[in-house]
Amino acid sequence: MIAWDLAVAPSVDVTRKRSLQDLIERIGLEHPARIIDLGCGSGLSSRMLAKRFPETRITAVDINPETLERARREGDADGRITFVDLRPDEWDTLGRADVVFSCGLFQKLPGHERIFPSLLKLLSPWGVFAVMMPRNVEGQPYERAAPAVRGLPWFDGTEHVGASVALAPAIRYSRILTPRVHKLDIWETVYHAVVKSQHPLEGAPNGQSEPIGLEAPRTRSDGIYDFLDEYIEQVRGVYQSDENGIIVYPLRHIFIVARNPVTQHI
Repeated sequence: MIAWDLAVAPSVDVTRKRSLQDLIERIGLEHPARIIDLGCGSGLSSRMLAKRFPETRITAVDINPETLERARREGDADGRITFVDLRPDEWDTLGRADVVFSCGLFQKLPGHERIFPSLLKLLSPWGVFAVMMPRNVEGQPYERAAPAVRGLPWFDGTEHVGASVALAPAIRYSRILTPRVHKLDIWETVYHAVVKSQHPLEGAPNGQSEPIGLEAPRTRSDGIYDFLDEYIEQVRGVYQSDENGIIVYPLRHIFIVARNPVTQHI
């Protein structure tokens, strides 16, 4: 997977903060000793966790050195946040935690039937597995726009274009997790981000434009901004705005909070 270009990615908006806050408030532990934050990105989730739990140590994990460096610059909550560069196949080295947290990562990773049970093994007996995933349902604008990218002469065939994982229905996650935890909550929320924009992608909510594959032209030394201009022209009809330039993005998210792992299953 090619790394997302921080110079082009939209800034994290209030909608992402709301989804993070909603998940954090459902953790339900008052004083967790340690939280593992998977896919921490620029560190927003880790800093929000540190603010909510002022005595907790947080291990913030990502695979992109550039985003981790940005996260370090943004602050480590007086040394309580430790930033770690680890791939998913190395997560079993993270050790025990009271909370395994992830917001906006697992829609990019296949194999939830294998990954989720393995992460329960990292939890203390009273631990919480808390996950949010944007649900990229068929027919959303960026999915319908993805073929435009494939038709561009600069497209290099990267598998990341339109390649967010097709998330399972809630009942599938229930079947995976119910035998392995004492309590399971699954719910979905639709947020609406209201953005004033001069073109269809400027200001797009974080996580929404990435699956289209804007990183494809990074193989060209002069490519990405020319690519964006051409791409925007091709998808202008997909991202509709009103007469005032307002675009309303519906953002559907699935949340999973699994509590108290069952020992015999992990």
